[in-house]
Amino acid sequence: MRCKCMLDKANGIPYYRQIAQDLARQIRQGAFSAQERLPSESDLSTYYGVNRHTVRQAIAELINAGLVYRLKGKGTYPVRGAERQIQYKVSSRTCFTRNIMELGHSPAARILKAVEMPPSPEVVTELNLDQNQRVVVLEILRSVDNEPFSVTTSYLPSHLVPGLLNHMEGFTSLYHLLEKHYRLRPIRARSILRAVLPTADDAEILEISPNVPVLQVKSTMLTEEGVVIEYCVSRFRGDRSCLQVDFSRDQRGT
Repeated sequence: MRCKCMLDKANGIPYYRQIAQDLARQIRQGAFSAQERLPSESDLSTYYGVNRHTVRQAIAELINAGLVYRLKGKGTYPVRGAERQIQYKVSSRTCFTRNIMELGHSPAARILKAVEMPPSPEVVTELNLDQNQRVVVLEILRSVDNEPFSVTTSYLPSHLVPGLLNHMEGFTSLYHLLEKHYRLRPIRARSILRAVLPTADDAEILEISPNVPVLQVKSTMLTEEGVVIEYCVSRFRGDRSCLQVDFSRDQRGT
């Protein structure tokens, strides 16, 4: 069996992770049905040109991501509905558009709200503001393959992004706007993740039942000089997403 997936030796990503990413892409694209067993370790090692230990590591990654499961003596199978699961990477420089496109899906973003207003006490604390300073508030609906995926409320200090609201026409990416107009490339300082039930508004926006949990991620972003540029609260559909937290240093732009 000839290898159809060329592993990249130069990108620094371990082979097992490249294999896991390729298999995850195939699962999400429906290459395997829920009843169809994945190829054996021997077949996969031949397919990718690696040893079986590397393949086992890749399968373990998929199991940890909730995409496959093992049946003793029978093999490895995709989890039912796994083709709808998006493994979204949360790293120091996270770009929604790039992340989703790398997984073989089509991303989209739409502004639901864009206003300038006084900040709440929570936002004042997170952005290190004075009470008399104002913030730009953006509510952004992000979709994958034309289906709602997440909704994010972002707060940015008005004095750091003057005129930001004038750049909303044709919006595709907040971080693209920040880099293009303000030469800002936000870096994630910290994130707090938890599962919560959606508000009535979020359930309607995300087109889910109020009983379906969302993955809430509260994040603080800094400029390259260490100034807080954004505080955001994202809510990901629990039935479509799993979050991969990347602790490696990611120096790529957003």
